[in-house]
Amino acid sequence: MSARTREALLGAGSPMAFPVKGVLFRHAERGDSAYLLLAGSVKVFVDSRGGAQIPLGTATEGDLVGETAVLAEGGRRSASVQATTGVEARVLSRAVLRELVVAHPDFAISLHQMTARRLAFANRRRVDATMKDPGVRMGRLLLDTARRPAPGEDPAVALTQHELGFMAMMTPRTAEKVLTEFAERGAIVKEYGCVRIVRLDILRTISDLG
Repeated sequence: MSARTREALLGAGSPMAFPVKGVLFRHAERGDSAYLLLAGSVKVFVDSRGGAQIPLGTATEGDLVGETAVLAEGGRRSASVQATTGVEARVLSRAVLRELVVAHPDFAISLHQMTARRLAFANRRRVDATMKDPGVRMGRLLLDTARRPAPGEDPAVALTQHELGFMAMMTPRTAEKVLTEFAERGAIVKEYGCVRIVRLDILRTISDLG
């Protein structure tokens, strides 16, 4: 996007902050606003009939969430979004979002590109699910979902081992074993509710992407 469009986007709507575990919106609610993430990260999930969270992905600084339901008149949220760190965001109403799309064509193009990236992410998960090696599946998932780091910081994934295992289509025990092996090889550091990537080169090699 152009500098002019970025400036308009950062000044649009109203600021809002969410604490860790704060809910931006819930699945099936009517969507009347989207959220531009300025800092922090969130997880995207739906609840199973039994009440368990089914993780679908993550979003981080620079991402827009909730726009699909907003742009579809009367649309409902296709998933819930919850902060995994402290989050700062701009809240964009339907009217504001549409004004931005009309006034800034490059923003509209960015929305299409974002949708394409999400579809590509979902397709990669389907392809990776056919791979027998759980290490390759987990490694590629970590590379795909890692939060863009600030200067001097390591990429990180703010999901639990259980959530990562579900997304990589493996049992919690297998997920724990794979992540422990990654840590022993020096690729990651396991932290509470988070995995920090300290050697991207090792993780890419594990994932057959080196």
